[in-house]
Amino acid sequence: MIDSITTDQIDTESSKLITHAEYNSLYHRLKLTFKTNGKIYEYKGVTEDTWEQFKSSESKGKFFHAYIKNMYKFEKNL
Repeated sequence: MIDSITTDQIDTESSKLITHAEYNSLYHRLKLTFKTNGKIYEYKGVTEDTWEQFKSSESKGKFFHAYIKNMYKFEKNL
């Protein structure tokens, strides 16, 4: 079980692409749930600064495509 102290999460209902986002600061992992297919992807090595910028971005989808999608390795969870 992941310690809630190291995990931050947000619901992204206003996003057309992402339903839920969760970040683990201990392991630098960003877990995103996508609206398009309901699948969960976990991105490795995401910095806390990137997470903070993602949270405050006006468009989560645009931020994802510009700064996360092709920048970090990921695992797809079904």
